[in-house]
Amino acid sequence: MLAVVSIIFALNGFDVDCACYSKYLSLRDNESFLPLFRILGIDKNIYYGTFNEIAERKLNQNGNIRDII
Repeated sequence: MLAVVSIIFALNGFDVDCACYSKYLSLRDNESFLPLFRILGIDKNIYYGTFNEIAERKLNQNGNIRDII
């Protein structure tokens, strides 16, 4: 169900972060749906990761926050 919602948002031009507590579950879901995301041309708009990975990516999107501070 989360993949369907992610697809809808991505097809409407949004970038989507799918967060999970488990690295294993994030990787599994991403690998399962990646072929469909590629067919639809939205594989660069949907990111799967743990809560920590997504937070780290957001903090560092304009450069390494540790170096900037």
